Amino acid sequence: MDKSNKAKLEVELIPVKSWGKNVQAVVPQKIWLDLRWKFKAARFSRDLAEPVRDHLVCEICNEKYADLHLDEIWNFDNAKQIQKLVGLTAICEKCFNAIHFGRAVKLGLGEAAKEQLMKVNNWTEEQLNTHLENAMKLWQTRNEFNYELDLTWLQKENLVQDDEIQWSSLNKPNEVYDGIGADQMLRYLFSAGKL
Repeated sequence: MDKSNKAKLEVELIPVKSWGKNVQAVVPQKIWLDLRWKFKAARFSRDLAEPVRDHLVCEICNEKYADLHLDEIWNFDNAKQIQKLVGLTAICEKCFNAIHFGRAVKLGLGEAAKEQLMKVNNWTEEQLNTHLENAMKLWQTRNEFNYELDLTWLQKENLVQDDEIQWSSLNKPNEVYDGIGADQMLRYLFSAGKL
């Protein structure tokens, strides 16, 4: 897809085998809190050495909030089966739910997530439905792969040292991960007659 035509807010369904395989799962809590401060997703620094921020601004919708999610931006390489971290972004709850649409549906927030997608992207309902269908097809393709996690972006950006990444955390059984997810979107699309 041409980046110039890319929507500002898109659904990003994480493949089932990648659930729970993320930065927060493999770095110590203190590092995660430092990352949240650095990327302006937190009002307070971990050690309170920095001044308190009056407000935080979502990097997608530009609305002001008291608290934001630090969301990971991934690139999936199917040929090499690599899930590569390419950035971190501070986003609001509404945009977080739109990106993680399957989770939002499971929590009863699917309609609000759709509204946010339409609002931020200035989409019609038809454009929204096309996007959701394409996101589901991409998710189904990605579910065929067992991606290896690449977090080298953290080292390149001098955010985390290699010895601070706790790779053994990725060996937890899948059932301990958040079972809320894209499978709910699949059920939603089937029930809505979209697939």
